[in-house]
Amino acid sequence: REAEAGRFGEMGYTQVLGLVNRARGNPTFSPDQNSDFFSGLGPFTRLDLHLAIPLMTFGKIKAALEAAQHGIESERAHSEERRGQLVLSTKQLYYGLLLARQLRDVLHDMQDTMDKAVATTEKRLAQRKSGVTEIDLLKLKVGRARFAKGVAEVDASAVLARSALARAVGIADPSGFDIADRRLKPVAVSLQPLEDYLPQALDNRPEWTRLESGLAAQEAKVALEEADYYPKIF
Repeated sequence: REAEAGRFGEMGYTQVLGLVNRARGNPTFSPDQNSDFFSGLGPFTRLDLHLAIPLMTFGKIKAALEAAQHGIESERAHSEERRGQLVLSTKQLYYGLLLARQLRDVLHDMQDTMDKAVATTEKRLAQRKSGVTEIDLLKLKVGRARFAKGVAEVDASAVLARSALARAVGIADPSGFDIADRRLKPVAVSLQPLEDYLPQALDNRPEWTRLESGLAAQEAKVALEEADYYPKIF
C-alpha cells in the first residue's frame, strides 16, 4: 500500500502564526522607530498548501512496487517455513512419546525378568544348590541396578515428552492430556531415486521460494536506487 501510494503524489499544508508590528509609511520613510518593537502588534498568519503529483519517475514507482510484492512473497514463504517446522517438531514429539512408552513397557518386562532371575539365584544359593555362586548373584544385581537406571531414564523421558507435546499444542494444564495412539504402527514407504525428489524440493520447499523472492526483491531495490540518479518530474 505504501508503494502504491507513490502513484498519487503527496500533499502538504503549512500554517505559520505569529505577532508582527504595524507597517506605516512608504518605502523611504516610516514614522515608527526601531525601538517601537512592541508597539502596534497584531496577529499574522500565512498558509501554504502544496500538491505534488508524479508525472515521470523513470521506473522508481514500478521498482518500489516490485520490491514490495517480492518482499510480501518472501515473508509468506518464511511463514510457511516456520509452520512446517512447527508441524515437524510436533510430530517428532508425538511419535517420540509413543516410542518412549513402548520402550518403557519392554524395559519394564525385562526388568521383571531380571528380578525373577535374581530371586531364583538367591533361592538356589539358600538351598546350596550347585551351578550358582555368590559371584553370579553379584553380577546379576549389578546388571539389574544398571538396567534399573536406564528404565528410570526412559520413564522420565516419557513424562518429559508428554509435557513438551502438551506445551507445543497450547495446553496449559497437561494433567488430563494424553495422546490417542498407544503403539507405533509400521508405515509402508515406496522411495524413489534421489533425482526424482530434487525438482519437487525446488517447487515445494518454502525455503527455496523465500530465497527466490528475496533475491527478486533485492534486484528491485537495486533498480529503485538506480532510479534516484534520474530526475523526477512532478
